[in-house]
Amino acid sequence: MRLEADRVDARIRAASAGHVLQCLVDVGVRQVDDLRLAALGGHLQPFGLAVDRDHPAGAEEPGGANAHLPDGPGKLLDAGSALNFDYMLREPKLRQKQLTIMTLAPEDECFWKLGVSYVFGDLRNLCFREGHFDYIVSISTVEHIGLDNTLLYTQDPEKRETNTGSYRAALQELRRVLRPGGKLYLTVPFGRHDVRKWLQVFDAQMVEEMVAAFRPASHSIDYFLYDSRTGWELSSAQRASNARYFDFRQDQPWEGHPVAAEAIAALELVK
Repeated sequence: MRLEADRVDARIRAASAGHVLQCLVDVGVRQVDDLRLAALGGHLQPFGLAVDRDHPAGAEEPGGANAHLPDGPGKLLDAGSALNFDYMLREPKLRQKQLTIMTLAPEDECFWKLGVSYVFGDLRNLCFREGHFDYIVSISTVEHIGLDNTLLYTQDPEKRETNTGSYRAALQELRRVLRPGGKLYLTVPFGRHDVRKWLQVFDAQMVEEMVAAFRPASHSIDYFLYDSRTGWELSSAQRASNARYFDFRQDQPWEGHPVAAEAIAALELVK
């Protein structure tokens, strides 16, 4: 029973953290046996990172060069632990950087031998000094802030919340710990606003509220929409505005449904 529960947990994690990661995949999503890797997939491509073990990142990712995590050194915060995979952490772009991973509670995987630092806490109340990081990556995380995180991420009963607007506080904190000119790469599920117990789907107004909370010197937003025939495609806020979220635990499948989010918004915010 424990083994089966672990498998279910892995699939839930894939659907939550993973599908947003998949959203910047090159057109035509590949089928990968490991659901979690399939879901993590190509969403890291705009950061110039590997899609999976067998398919390193290429030059045709839809996010464009502006969204790439640069080569070279720097202090990088993974706000939400999307990068906490052995093969991913060995990518040159990450190996060159001083990486800190922050999430609510310890996870099974820990790669301190690769020089990764781990910090546990709430993104709405960061423990870092102002201007500490050069880059921040927050993949499929903000949509969980202020909701019930006891389902997957922590056993702390205080994290069983219904505060749908508290993501704004996290954006303010992420800005605070970035240096001037530093970049935040952020993704959230996008479409019709929908609040589930453990996450919410952002609509266009909420995306703009995130931008306003961060107060960037400059920013860009890309939208990606899933099509079961062609995979992920660059879209627009208008075209993706009716996108839905599929939760395999409770939703009835519809024809061509995605793994989880049907669309995402990918933001690059410059302090």
